[in-house]
Amino acid sequence: MIQSLGYKTDLFFRGFEGEIQTRKDYTVIRTPKNPTFRWGNFVLFKDAPTRADFEPWTTVFDLEHPDAPHIALGWDDPQNAGEVSAFTEAGFEFDQSIVMTAKAVHAPPKINADCQIRPLEKSDWLEWINLECAVNDALPESEREGAGYRVFVERKGAELKRMSAAGHGHFWGAFLGNTLVASLGLYFWQGTGRFQWVGTHPDFRRQGLCGTLVHHVAKLGLERVATLVMVADPEYVAAGIYESVGFKQTEKQFQLEKPSR
Repeated sequence: MIQSLGYKTDLFFRGFEGEIQTRKDYTVIRTPKNPTFRWGNFVLFKDAPTRADFEPWTTVFDLEHPDAPHIALGWDDPQNAGEVSAFTEAGFEFDQSIVMTAKAVHAPPKINADCQIRPLEKSDWLEWINLECAVNDALPESEREGAGYRVFVERKGAELKRMSAAGHGHFWGAFLGNTLVASLGLYFWQGTGRFQWVGTHPDFRRQGLCGTLVHHVAKLGLERVATLVMVADPEYVAAGIYESVGFKQTEKQFQLEKPSR
């Protein structure tokens, strides 16, 4: 059984249309409909890595994901970052996220009273794809995804629409007039709600849109479940926005990835 709240809620989504297979010392996650999705096609080990794990772990990944263009490795220990030097020396990126939870929320310091908040409709999804691509384009070049990113987002959007149709939650947008300016998903599984893909269009930032959207949707979510989960980059401004409405750090989530073999 997965112990990490971050990975456990990640697998809500991977289990919907993907494949999850448990081995003796690790779990294999596959998303056949989105093969370039690194964190839809990865291996989750039970214990944090040691320096001696570099060859065994990469061998396991090659065995389980022989056709993947990337390598993605996680571990089910939210307290232990492990020894990752052998991986980073080989070109892997080490990522540490914070897993935040809320059982109650309050209004953020800045509310945007001009936006309309509602679930995305069929005609909104192309605008959402454009928004996510604009968010990616605004990143520093070293953090930006490459040319295949739009195809990945299209596939991810299709999955989220199918999850909504199956009754697992909704993808929400904040609109100024008819323009989608911020968005997020909130989906439910086994008594927990997990936020996904929180983003604000680069042209509409610093207007209180993200905090207003998170607060509004979180209030609705807490009418359905007792706990909401958000995973965030501790160095990015979004984590502070989530804290401003009542989310608190609960644990950490660690990952190693090599975007291209």
